[in-house]
Amino acid sequence: FAISQSNTGERQSIIRSLDSLKQQLALATDDSVKIQISKWIGFAYESFSIDSALKYDSAFVLLSRTRQNKYPLEYSNALASISTAYATKGKFVEALDALFKALSIAKENNDAWNTARAYRRIGFVYLQMENYRKAIQFCDLALQIDATTNNSSAAIDRIFLAKMYEKLNISDSAVYYAEK
Repeated sequence: FAISQSNTGERQSIIRSLDSLKQQLALATDDSVKIQISKWIGFAYESFSIDSALKYDSAFVLLSRTRQNKYPLEYSNALASISTAYATKGKFVEALDALFKALSIAKENNDAWNTARAYRRIGFVYLQMENYRKAIQFCDLALQIDATTNNSSAAIDRIFLAKMYEKLNISDSAVYYAEK
């Protein structure tokens, strides 16, 4: 959903789609449906209206929290989603808090994919905070899991690691991860 400022037609099309989803959300009575719609609306808004993304991600978190005993990974997913909006707004403490909760839930449920995702996103928040050594620590944990499980996200982990080593002027490590 990345929208360029110059592509007005694409933006209007996405806004129409969002309006349709909002209407569906207003009519939905089932929490599962509300959760999925809130999740997609929040995700779509991340690229051009972070306040709107935060609003719908918050609804996703609140709804999924009420069901966390039955669907813990849904709640973990919601926390990971809202972390993006928090980090984009510069609310790094809130982003990390949400991500460490998501990480805990993923680990408790032996979910390798969500565990790696939480580590990666924690690393990305530290990257935004310019704490490159912490960022490397968490992205390396994500890479270890992704490489072991043959997850395609390992490529993203390597790109992040290359960028972080570049920021630290550790060229050999930057090149190592960039070329893998």
